[in-house]
Amino acid sequence: MLKFLFKTPVVPVFWTLVIQVLLCLPGSAIPQSSWLDAIHIDKIAHVILFGGLVVTWALFLNRNHFYSKQLTKFLLILFLLSTANGILLEFVQKYYIPNRSFDLFDIVADTCGAAAGFLFSFIYFSKSRSI
Repeated sequence: MLKFLFKTPVVPVFWTLVIQVLLCLPGSAIPQSSWLDAIHIDKIAHVILFGGLVVTWALFLNRNHFYSKQLTKFLLILFLLSTANGILLEFVQKYYIPNRSFDLFDIVADTCGAAAGFLFSFIYFSKSRSI
């Protein structure tokens, strides 16, 4: 089933679009709750979103043999692009999205998520083939 899902870029493109939409929602569209703020649910969401971004693209690229012998290089590129996307979206929020602001800790969470996706993918694909 996993191989079928990642034969085309539909899943990673969809995941990428979901991130763009969610992070460009106006602040008024985001529910406010003191207990959600207390557990920093937004930071957890950033980690999951950007970790998933790296993993979904890695699965697609691996399924289509785009990086058979250059695993580390391609995963590093995915990590850097994901992190750059997170940084860019913070500036978009600051300057273009109503009731949203720049948050350095969102960038930290995006980077941690992308790094986790990088590590997960590296370990997963390293075990499934000899590099």
